[in-house]
Amino acid sequence: MRSILFLAFLGLLVLTSSRTQATSTLPRTIAQQASDADAVCVGTVSDAMSFRGADGRIRTQTAIRVDETLKGQFPNTVYVIHHGGMLDGVGEAHSDSPTLNVGSEYLLFLLVRSDGTAFVNGGSSGAIRLESGAMRNVLLNQV
Repeated sequence: MRSILFLAFLGLLVLTSSRTQATSTLPRTIAQQASDADAVCVGTVSDAMSFRGADGRIRTQTAIRVDETLKGQFPNTVYVIHHGGMLDGVGEAHSDSPTLNVGSEYLLFLLVRSDGTAFVNGGSSGAIRLESGAMRNVLLNQV
């Protein structure tokens, strides 16, 4: 009886394995991210404010002082809106949203929605925190 169950299980495994597909996602290069973005800049986060959207979910609007424009056109301050944040003691996080810390400088790859608001393309991979030194220059030279 055990051998029949084992053979049935093995047969089922073989039948379903031919229908299984594997996927993998390779990380995008800095140049690819820049190409995909509507705008690219180096900016320092000056302020962040969470609010509740029309759908009841928490959003965060982040003010970024534009230090250097690498693609597109920017005002002195750009505002990006992403899902998640902390509001009235309630936190909401989303995997597609970057973590942007006030006072930190970032290389930002942005897309613009049809209503004119901007968001970081690619979540945290679209907001690369910059530190001073040689690595900063290496990253910026790839844009």
